[in-house]
Amino acid sequence: MKKGTSFVIIVLGVLLALAIILPSTSFSLPDSPRLDLSVDGTQIKTTQGRFCGDAFLGTKCVTKNDFDSTFAMGMNHDPVMVLPNSKIKFNFDKTPSDGTLIVKMFKNEGDRKRLDNEDNVIVAPKKEGVYVYYISAEWEKNNMFANYAFSIKVK
Repeated sequence: MKKGTSFVIIVLGVLLALAIILPSTSFSLPDSPRLDLSVDGTQIKTTQGRFCGDAFLGTKCVTKNDFDSTFAMGMNHDPVMVLPNSKIKFNFDKTPSDGTLIVKMFKNEGDRKRLDNEDNVIVAPKKEGVYVYYISAEWEKNNMFANYAFSIKVK
């Protein structure tokens, strides 16, 4: 075989491989999962922090909003007024992988508590005050991770 023919065969092989691989490859991050929160029919605004997912040639992460602390991230929007023991319902538009959902409550910068959550419901505290919540989860599809924060004022 001539050198030119070998080169053409190699180039065609590479192009064929790329034609098979590239259509299933995402060059950018997939859409981040959307988190919807409400209390007594009122929507609660969230702030998304970090989001990671599979992209071309590996996992890529972006910081959607950069804050000095989780508490500051949760205070990005005005706290939503709620009654003591109100039920805050939350739902992702994509179901997180089992065992990856984390919910934490902050009374101030250093005072945090991990919460058990059942049926995607957070029960507001009995005691009046401002509280920040942090929610993170992972998704097996596209190897995704995202975190969010929001605040409430119990009155």
